[in-house]
Order: sequence, then C-alpha cells, then structure tokens
Amino acid sequence: MREISKSELKLVSYLLEKAGRQTHIPKMVRPLQDGGMGSISFDLKGSRKRDSQIIGGSFKDSDGVLVDFELTADENNEVYELDLWKVDFSILLRYPQLNEIKITPHNNG
Repeated sequence: MREISKSELKLVSYLLEKAGRQTHIPKMVRPLQDGGMGSISFDLKGSRKRDSQIIGGSFKDSDGVLVDFELTADENNEVYELDLWKVDFSILLRYPQLNEIKITPHNNG
C-alpha cells in the first residue's frame, strides 16, 4: 500500500471527468502484480469485487508501444481499479499526457 502518485491522480481524475462521474478518489492505492505495467487498486484490503467499467481507452507509452487501460467500479459504484495492459507486456515507462489518451466508446448493449 502506498500513496497515489500525482500522475496517477491526474489520470484517474481526468478519466472520471471524461466519464461524467464525480467520485471520491482515495489517497492510498495498492499496486497490482502485473509485471510493472502500472495497474493500481483502490481496494486496499482485497475484499471488494469488480462490477463495471467506468471508462476505457488507450495511449502510447514513450517507447511507442500501445497501452490499453480500463478504470473500473466495484459493487458499491466506488472506484475499484485502474488496469493497464501494455500490449507487449513490458514495463510502463510513463503515464500519458492527457492529450495522448484515446477514449474507447463504451457499449452498454
């Protein structure tokens, strides 16, 4: 468990804004064991369950490799995880600048 970084907070805040959500962002996070791709959980005790996607999309890391992401909510509609998948499974080099993010339209059907 650690404090959320400024770049993580900036990214999560931006994604929530783009999704039209006004949700509390916890100050503490738990890094996920993802091989260094940068995923974090707001479920510090590991007792909550993923319920739905808030928003998803992609960006390119500084090495040009595509990174897909998904911000999810738990069963209480609280922020649950920010999952990042670098398509070549390498270590994330940096979080994106906000203008580099491409949001994927969410299909509810």
